[in-house]
Formats: sequence, structure tokens, C-alpha cells
Amino acid sequence: MDLGRANVANEPKKVIDELCNVMDTVSDPLLQMSDDQVLAETVASGENPEQSAAEVKGLLLIAVKDYRQRRLRSAQEEYEREAFASQQRQAALPDTAEERRLLLSLVCQQRPEIGNALTLRHRHFEELTDADVESSLEELQELGTLDDLRNDKDSQ
Repeated sequence: MDLGRANVANEPKKVIDELCNVMDTVSDPLLQMSDDQVLAETVASGENPEQSAAEVKGLLLIAVKDYRQRRLRSAQEEYEREAFASQQRQAALPDTAEERRLLLSLVCQQRPEIGNALTLRHRHFEELTDADVESSLEELQELGTLDDLRNDKDSQ
């Protein structure tokens, strides 16, 4: 074991411990002062106690708001990741309506259960509009069916 490295690795902890000791030393006298003494000390140092109180209150409110919104931010980040992934998957669909129809037909041939579901959803499969074909493919893409189809095709 390299002792030089072990000492370097412990340096941040030592620095933090020293800073905590300094903060404790500085804050102990303040904790023992009465409110009136703290107010007098603040005024004597040339600070406006009301302004300082408003600034501290503002910082605390921001911290509380940030804490309360942490789940919201996390959900929003997850939504943005999913939306981006969805756009990437949609970009993988064929460019032309004819190619999309061929792909949907292939899916229905290789996965009859999907063809049956689509036939039930659209009574006359042949009368699907281009938009219906595209939305059906997008849904199948979201479900991972097209990826499964491509993987099956690649493994053959």
C-alpha cells in the first residue's frame, strides 16, 4: 500500500473536520447570546437586521421550494428522456406511406395476434388511412414490437 496516496485520500476529510471545528468555535458564542445581544451586535456592525432577516427568509423559502419540487424535477427529467427516446424510435419508421404499409403488413403476417387486434380495431384492414397505419406503427414501436421483429429477422 502506498502511504503517500492514503494520506492524500484522507486530506479532504481532514479539511472538512477542521472547517467544522472552526465553524463550531465561531458559532458557540453566538448561540450563547440573547436575541437582544445579537440584534445589537448586528446594528453595531453596520448591518440592517430587517434586510438580513428578509434575505435569510428568502434563502430558506427557496430551499424549501427546491426541496418540495425535487420529485417534480425528477419526473420532468424522466419525461424529457422518454420523449426524446420516443422521437428516436419514431424516426426509425419508413419514410413513405407505402413502405409503412408494407411494414405493418409484415408485422401482421409474422405476428398474427397483432393482425387480429388491428383487424378488430379497424374493421376493414384495407381501408386504413396513412395516418392510421403510421399511428399503429408508432404504437407498435412504443411497445417494442418492431424492435422484436427486427431482432427476430436478424437472428434468422
